[in-house]
Amino acid sequence: MKRSIVALLIAIGAVLLPLRAPAADPFEIYVSLPITGQGGFLGSATAKGITALEGYVNQHGGIRGRPVKFVVLDDQSNPQIEVQVVSQVLTKKPAILIGGELAAMCNAGMGLIKEDGPVYYCFSSGVHPAPGSWVYSASFSTVDMVAVSVKYLRERGITKLGTITTTDASGQDGDRTIDEALSRPENKGMTLIDREHFAPTDISVAAQLTRIKGAGAQAIIAWTSGTPLGTVLRSVRDGGYDLPVITTPANLVYAQLDQYKSVMPNAPLYIPGIPSVVPESIGDRGVRSSIDAFYVAMKEQGVLKPDVAASIAWDVGRVIVEGYRKLGFDATPAQMRDYINNTRGFPNVLGTYDYKNSPQRGAQPQWLLMVRWDPDNSKFIAVSKLGGDPLK
Repeated sequence: MKRSIVALLIAIGAVLLPLRAPAADPFEIYVSLPITGQGGFLGSATAKGITALEGYVNQHGGIRGRPVKFVVLDDQSNPQIEVQVVSQVLTKKPAILIGGELAAMCNAGMGLIKEDGPVYYCFSSGVHPAPGSWVYSASFSTVDMVAVSVKYLRERGITKLGTITTTDASGQDGDRTIDEALSRPENKGMTLIDREHFAPTDISVAAQLTRIKGAGAQAIIAWTSGTPLGTVLRSVRDGGYDLPVITTPANLVYAQLDQYKSVMPNAPLYIPGIPSVVPESIGDRGVRSSIDAFYVAMKEQGVLKPDVAASIAWDVGRVIVEGYRKLGFDATPAQMRDYINNTRGFPNVLGTYDYKNSPQRGAQPQWLLMVRWDPDNSKFIAVSKLGGDPLK
């Protein structure tokens, strides 16, 4: 009898207890990255930043109580594959697609964006979308990156420059932005005395560097990234040149630069830096707080020294997540674009974002600073103030 009563009470309790609500399906945001191929070193680091942000967002309530899932698709560093990936995602009619790590991939993907969107937020800083368009470019403009580099050299008394860039889309953008920076009135005393090019697959640039040195250059701007940068550094070392080398922030990648330790020249390697790689140089509380949260989230992913790719992924993802939090899951492309365009004073790891002052980009040039790579200690060291003025 007692067992029957207990069983009855359990049955009644089971009926009276509220049913547990099923877990909400994750809200998916699509991301195209070069996980394999030439840009794999960047794509893999970016994917870690995306994963860290996903965990952070879900630990802090997700989007309106629903978990977020960044769906990463591999474009294989191939513009044709990027077209396939973007076409596939467009069939799902998203409000926004994050995609394209390299300029060539962005150029391929943005060609598929129609008059009614969706938003295409490209990771490459080497594309320059028209204000008000559906396309956005992450990080700082390459124009501003080169400008702060030239300012740093000018303030140190260096006036004669040689450049070496690749023949691909990124290199072509480098040539244009170098010309633009040197055309500014404040740089009228700067001279480009030799311009050289090489194919991304070349294994030596010895001849090009000989011409740069022979022309009397005081510094080299090597506007390239990944394996081609290693080719330049090796040729600088083998040639015994003592000219400082300036390169693109795409090379703010610890694993990559550690790989090049054996080919690193005696001359310093300078890079237009971002706040997250030298957090000790940042005094703004909002930005520093964002960087601290970023480092904690990356540490949970096993990354103790997050670099440029993860930083950019974190910033872009945060802007988009906040957009969905405000607008809801049924946000239209037009609503998402309007939200982004009206975002101001948003603290991120690349500084305070303001899409009014910096259309289609958000990141503002005053947050750039020059850093030097220290190969012995595998770290970046700030050598300028924010904006590029050399430290005394």
